Amino acid sequence: MLIIYSLVLSLLICESHSLSFGNAGIGSKLHRDQQEAKTRRALVEERLLKKPGIELAEHVHKPKAGVGSGFGSNGLSDLKFSVAQEQAATLRKDGVIRIDNAVRRESALALGAQVLSDLKVAQGMIEAGEIDARHVLGMEPERKCRTELLLSFTMLADKTDGNKIVTDILQELIGEYGSVRQLYEQMVSEKGTLYDFAALVTEPGSDRQQLHSDMPFHTKPALYSIFVALQDVSMAMGPTVFLPGSITADIQSEFSFLGSRDDFCASQQPYFALLKAGDLVMYDPRVLHCGSANLIAGGSTRMMFNLGFRNPEFVGDMGYEGSIRPDYSGRISLGDITARLQASAGTGTGGQAKYGAYKRKKKTKKGKAAGAQGEAVGEEALVHLQNQDRACAVL
Repeated sequence: MLIIYSLVLSLLICESHSLSFGNAGIGSKLHRDQQEAKTRRALVEERLLKKPGIELAEHVHKPKAGVGSGFGSNGLSDLKFSVAQEQAATLRKDGVIRIDNAVRRESALALGAQVLSDLKVAQGMIEAGEIDARHVLGMEPERKCRTELLLSFTMLADKTDGNKIVTDILQELIGEYGSVRQLYEQMVSEKGTLYDFAALVTEPGSDRQQLHSDMPFHTKPALYSIFVALQDVSMAMGPTVFLPGSITADIQSEFSFLGSRDDFCASQQPYFALLKAGDLVMYDPRVLHCGSANLIAGGSTRMMFNLGFRNPEFVGDMGYEGSIRPDYSGRISLGDITARLQASAGTGTGGQAKYGAYKRKKKTKKGKAAGAQGEAVGEEALVHLQNQDRACAVL
């Protein structure tokens, strides 16, 4: 079934965008010429980068027990909180970190199948004129064989099978025992605003990108995003290439100067995110990176779940448009989502305990009151989002 969906979507995504976007699609000669020039430059950079490329590996952290600082551990064990601190230090230094088995493999594969199904429905609705393509597909459809599905938040309230799949994966990521819950609280706190909520899909024939940052350089980190692999990623499928450590002002300045860019590329060691289903990378969008080519010979559909939160300490325009439905932008925080997830988890753990099993602590009266308040806030925010989604409830 996945193979059939993949073949159908290859045709839909790679050949029919001019139906959805008119003169702005890949049928536009100017757009096509620009994309061809970018691809030629990307191939030059690929030849210049050091060989061979290295697989981006998960860092082995050795946390110290009893460490407690930052935004707080929310009652989880000191061990897990300390692991998050070690991960945060690596992320601040390198701009990217890999975490294996962040969600269960079966959860990742199930979400991948759902994304393919929803994309097919979305394309049909767009071609029938029922919805605006940019409300559900973002900007990526203007690129050859590359698109993104902007996800709906009704999944946290609607208990249909499709919505439950995404609820489950959110529980495993940022639920009470989620694999990156503590890390996100270290980086953006519970006040971090949802900025990316989508699924990125590339098909065979998707060209290599130029090295780039997702935003202009800022001295303060503005955003942290994750990509969760929804299937195993091979070299032929076009894994993301990262240059760890390239978030400093000096490196960004050297890269931005065209006269030194070739020399810069020749001095850099590329790292490939060859992830297994359920693995993820969390990255600072300032880090230099690019998508490599999804090859026609040997490649296949590559899907990544994209979740990102804005740093509340960053003020102003970050110069980057998030992969998120417009009605969601700036309306919901990490704390809103985690409160709703905790309420929906019942007495279960609410997610995968990546670093071991932890006993739930008994709540005090004060803790119960705070929890009820948090759940109310989460419910209010998500009911609002559900109402915003009614025009696209089928997705």
